[in-house]
Amino acid sequence: MPSKVKIFCWRLALNSIPTASMLKGRNMCDTAECKLCSADEDTWDHALLHCSMSKCVWAQLDEEVTELIASLHISDPKHWIFFMCSNISQADSIRILVTCWAIWQARRKAIYDGIYQSPLSTMAMVNRLIEEWEIMEGFQKKGKCQQQQKVKSRHWLAPENGRCKINADAAVNHTAGKGTVGVVCRDDHGDFIAASALVLPNIIEPETLEATACSEALALAEDCGLRKITVASDCLSVIKNIKEMSRCPYMMILQDINVRSRYFNCVRFAHEGRECNWEAHYLAKHACTLEPGRHLWLGAPPVFLDVNILNHN
Repeated sequence: MPSKVKIFCWRLALNSIPTASMLKGRNMCDTAECKLCSADEDTWDHALLHCSMSKCVWAQLDEEVTELIASLHISDPKHWIFFMCSNISQADSIRILVTCWAIWQARRKAIYDGIYQSPLSTMAMVNRLIEEWEIMEGFQKKGKCQQQQKVKSRHWLAPENGRCKINADAAVNHTAGKGTVGVVCRDDHGDFIAASALVLPNIIEPETLEATACSEALALAEDCGLRKITVASDCLSVIKNIKEMSRCPYMMILQDINVRSRYFNCVRFAHEGRECNWEAHYLAKHACTLEPGRHLWLGAPPVFLDVNILNHN
């Protein structure tokens, strides 16, 4: 699991996460009452499993998982974690523990910052974290028998002979108030040519960023002197608007794409699913850690993309 989830589980096993009950036992607060639902005692299992806020999150998981959690009556958090790690599948145990971590983060935001996020947002954070770590660490949700199938589904689609392929994607960092764009260019054999990333402060509208990613793909192709290219994005609405030049809030970006396209002998915009566009997706996510501006890699991919799992059909 991610390190931050491991540390949370370690603290939970020691019963040292700062619930109101634990803080009162150490004379650090006056009451053990739950600050969210006003329950008499805010213990670890109340905070993570039985609080009204927590129940709304657990309700979004599979019924089998929620029934298992409801049927357990283990007061010692260490024994509870050991049960989760040794008596159910790895995929389910990781999802349960990551969900506990996400609930705890949501509680802290609500109690100390006054920020109340919806159960859907909390579960989206769980799914996103697990998805990213599946890509990074090869962890598969359905166990070892499905691992090869999952890795196989993340593949790169080769373009027509003689063309280069540029995958483009965008990401949003709401905390920092900025958007990012990542594009990766390979030839028709899958060999790396170049990659670039844009970090754009104060731009967080997803479709605007996806359109900007397609424009950056053309800019990267120009920098590399390419003439025949295919630009692939996993945002179907943006690809459709580029082809139809539809009126939309990012119309100026579409016009820029139209003008840039005249530079090439042949350019095609294609929609591809996330499983085929994962490399650009991960570059865009990584760009959230970079400084504002344009970042360029020529000849050799950045270290975090230099992985040997590029399969293409």
